[in-house]
Amino acid sequence: MSESFPETGDRFSVSGGQVWLPSGFPESRPEDENVDVHVQLDSGKKYITTFYTPRNITHQLEKFRESGECANGLYTFDTKWIVIRSLGKDALTIAIEDLIESEQIAHAMEQYEDD
Repeated sequence: MSESFPETGDRFSVSGGQVWLPSGFPESRPEDENVDVHVQLDSGKKYITTFYTPRNITHQLEKFRESGECANGLYTFDTKWIVIRSLGKDALTIAIEDLIESEQIAHAMEQYEDD
């Protein structure tokens, strides 16, 4: 694993790179969560995004309706986000490998460099 990823959270390899989830895999409700994901390609390029499940988006809209945020839950947004059915390791691996192989990772995730 890349030396630049801290020891906290969960890390795993995919074809073409390495993945780090700073807060780890969601344990209680993988179909109703969101998680920040960092990817470092074998080339050294680094990307970050947040994966959301459809149920989590619906849950957030309901919370916003109650709190008044985002025009009372009319909408939600995030920058460079990806919707996925479940946040399990297998699903994340397939999605990330597909983004790498299809060369869509730069469109779906934000590229960054270490400070």
